[in-house]
Amino acid sequence: MADSDWIFHAFPKAFQLETVQAIGIFAHIPLVMPGPQLTAVLAKKASLATAIGTEKARAELIASEVLFEF
Repeated sequence: MADSDWIFHAFPKAFQLETVQAIGIFAHIPLVMPGPQLTAVLAKKASLATAIGTEKARAELIASEVLFEF
């Protein structure tokens, strides 16, 4: 099944998941500001990733940089 065939509401049933809805679940975690290198890289790559418009482009150009920063 292709990724595009999934509907968000089908996930809990398909994977036997329980939905937990809570407001402020991460409120106690302090904010972390991105470093200057991440900010500079995203300034260059974010517009290209959104212009290409594919999940692969976003993963390669944006998400991988954020994960590397962590």
